[in-house]
Amino acid sequence: MGVILPEKFITSDKIFCHLDRLAEWQNGKDILPITVEVHASNRCDNSCYYCMARQQKDGRQMSKENLFKVVERLAESDVRGIIFSGGGEPLLNPNSAEAVALADKLGLDVGFITNGVNMDEKTARLLAAHCTWVRFSLDAGNRETYKKIRGADTFNKVIENIKMIVKAKELSGSSITIGAQCVVDENNVNDIVKCTELAKGLGLDYIQLRPLEYGVYEKGLFREIQKGLEQCKHFQGNGFTVIISGKWAMIDPFSDLNDRGYSCCWCYPFIGAIDVKGDVYICCHMVGEKQFCYGNILQKPLREMIKERERCAKRIDLGKCPQACRGNQINLRLEGLKRGKEHHNFL
Repeated sequence: MGVILPEKFITSDKIFCHLDRLAEWQNGKDILPITVEVHASNRCDNSCYYCMARQQKDGRQMSKENLFKVVERLAESDVRGIIFSGGGEPLLNPNSAEAVALADKLGLDVGFITNGVNMDEKTARLLAAHCTWVRFSLDAGNRETYKKIRGADTFNKVIENIKMIVKAKELSGSSITIGAQCVVDENNVNDIVKCTELAKGLGLDYIQLRPLEYGVYEKGLFREIQKGLEQCKHFQGNGFTVIISGKWAMIDPFSDLNDRGYSCCWCYPFIGAIDVKGDVYICCHMVGEKQFCYGNILQKPLREMIKERERCAKRIDLGKCPQACRGNQINLRLEGLKRGKEHHNFL
């Protein structure tokens, strides 16, 4: 593509920070996840047309007791990072911010993905104090495009709330990374430059520009998006990073979309996702698919579910996984490790 920049914050190379788990994996041992997503709520006050979690939005959310128990069990299981996401919008669960503080206290790194609508000053301070990173789903650089994509007229409120947490970071001296994400298609291709400029102007650390996970892009639109991504690169610098997702290469209509570059899903042992009922799934893309649920963390510890996880993993069919799967880039790295050590001294 010629537009991918070094990914300062979102990079698959982070897998190599966990050499102990990699060594166990290479030796065929059953390992516990490094990162687990937790869905605190199935409620959402946005209605994004591209949402892949519509079937999950049944209005349920975790009780405070259950949410805290999930966090505690993940910490006990040597999970290293927890991401509060959805499902729905995690800030619609009034206990999410306290759960973040608990996770931090128990030694977990905490990520938080939010639409930013329901943030207040107390929540902003808590997230700034206890999260490793927070990412806002922005998708637009103006009110009208935002409303068209996200189905809510809350653009101005979200912008003010982003300013609020950036200020909380500055006042507290927190090291939190605050970023935005923009999912790009025909509805906002003409707005991504303005969105990137806005993100930088708000004092964010980065913006990630990525495709729809199940997106199919015709060649003309893809070329147009490429031009926009190139323009966005000019905002790189002065503490701001423009991340052009590696997923663009996976959905490139000019390449062979049937070749993912890896033979099977290797990354599933390193990740996981937990829904509002406490059910544990192979990954976030599989939530709601019962054949990929391998237990309930409210009923037993994660380490007691690993054998069932391996049985579930045998059902994974890459042909049914999103072309722009979240695990794509990690799988490419792990595929290289699985291929063996031939010519290993030539880097």
